[in-house]
Amino acid sequence: MTNQAPDWPRPAGGHGAAPDGAGGKLSGIRSSPGAGRAGGLDRSAAEGGLIRAGVLIRVDWVAGAVAGALVLSLRGWLTDLYSLPADLLLVMGLANLAYACVSFTLAALRRGDRVPFLRVVAAANVVWAVVCAALAAAWSGEASVFGTGQLVGEAVFVGGLGVLEWRAAGG
Repeated sequence: MTNQAPDWPRPAGGHGAAPDGAGGKLSGIRSSPGAGRAGGLDRSAAEGGLIRAGVLIRVDWVAGAVAGALVLSLRGWLTDLYSLPADLLLVMGLANLAYACVSFTLAALRRGDRVPFLRVVAAANVVWAVVCAALAAAWSGEASVFGTGQLVGEAVFVGGLGVLEWRAAGG
């Protein structure tokens, strides 16, 4: 029997045992060659992916709740900072809180029961991203750089989250 080096990434010092004591096998599944480095973080689909659906749902829930609460509580100040109408910020804050409620409910479901709903939430995220991008374009002449940045940033964040959720749901 030959002594082979495990195929898992070693720490900077290059020494140490495999994290699971199995020579680079995690639950019988080998790590991808680039695991542990940016750009090579994906694992086998049988392992559930690097970012699990439950984690994404909780990120979605917390981000929606925090964003909604902040926009609603700071709406007067944000109206001036963003140069956007208070009513628009009210709708956006309420939409974020409503979405957080849906994500919270989804997080409370059992893992197997989440998948069909996760696809709906993922699609809603992508739709909201398009809405935010359209609002950024529509208000680009009047909104401040902070207002435009918030709308574009929310579009990128929510759209990216939607894509990750869709993948986690097996879509």
